[in-house]
Amino acid sequence: MQAPSWTATVLGTTLLATASCTTQVGGAVGPAASTARLTATQFSDIPAPDGYVLERGPKNSYSYQSGEFRVGRLTYRGRSTPTDVRRYFLNRMPDHAWTLVDTADDAGDAVLTFAKRGTQAQIRIAEQSQEPGRPVVLTVEVTTTG
Repeated sequence: MQAPSWTATVLGTTLLATASCTTQVGGAVGPAASTARLTATQFSDIPAPDGYVLERGPKNSYSYQSGEFRVGRLTYRGRSTPTDVRRYFLNRMPDHAWTLVDTADDAGDAVLTFAKRGTQAQIRIAEQSQEPGRPVVLTVEVTTTG
């Protein structure tokens, strides 16, 4: 069994602390005391390449936002080259006021890290196979850092 990620731990703690907030996972809705909620909703300032589809379900994608605080993990699947996806984010994220702070190669996956006003977005681009036309999985993790 895989240990929970730091983001999942923060999300769980946040959800416990905000138990009176609206929560939504797969259509289940709890008591509505504010506009904060757990969803698989995309963040408006993080674009996704054309043809990439959000994978729904709490194991694939979730997002939570309350005021300035936000955290999420959004997983997309599509068909293009990892190089094209990388180029897409390097060109489009600055249009949404994100600044590139780091690039890395992690076990063959490209990892781009952007920052904006106390929030970090880490984008992992993973090719499922070396065969042409195979899916590329794109994971975007967003965390408020300060």
